[in-house]
Amino acid sequence: MLICNHCNTKNLDAAKFCKECGNSDLYDPQAEEKLKQERRRRLEELRRLEELRRLEEEKRKMAQEEKEKRLKQRKEFITKHKSKIIISMVVLFLIALVSIYQYFYGGKYSRVYINKPEEKCHYDDENSCKMLQTIYKEKCDDGDGKACFASIFVSGDLIKVKIDGQWSFLDENGEFIAKPEFDDVWDFKKGLAKVWLNGKYGFIDKSGKIVIEPKFDDIDY
Repeated sequence: MLICNHCNTKNLDAAKFCKECGNSDLYDPQAEEKLKQERRRRLEELRRLEELRRLEEEKRKMAQEEKEKRLKQRKEFITKHKSKIIISMVVLFLIALVSIYQYFYGGKYSRVYINKPEEKCHYDDENSCKMLQTIYKEKCDDGDGKACFASIFVSGDLIKVKIDGQWSFLDENGEFIAKPEFDDVWDFKKGLAKVWLNGKYGFIDKSGKIVIEPKFDDIDY
């Protein structure tokens, strides 16, 4: 409510002139109180912001102190156990060197030695394949599980497996070359294996691809 300074008539808050005398000298008797309330509100807002800043600063300091504490503890631990850490690293390094040397050059059959007949066997050199079979058998008998598995594939053959009554082949990575869907399968010869599906015979290659559809009553080669 606005009061006219000339005739003391009460006017609406939105009035520009006194409705009684037309004077424009109007004032709000509650203006000072409203101003005080606004000042108090602003002060409270400032205090709240200051408190938030203070809390954030405390959190930052605590985090920094915790970080510095952890760094100090780490440095103290390293300083205290420096000799043990160095010895452990040297031992691990030496073990790694010995393992690498043993893998490539140590023992009766080193990796370097085995690589040569493996390369020849890959190109169907029968003597190299037989030599590898002997090597892997000896290593397998000595308890080398990887050698036991490798000996199966040394001639490049795949493993016949049966699952849920259906047959297929596994490669050297243990992956199916074809979906287990055949009623029976035979060993590979000259890159092909005979398969039996739904009472009919056909052939697949070593990639698992059907090269001759199973549609014959009998088949051989």
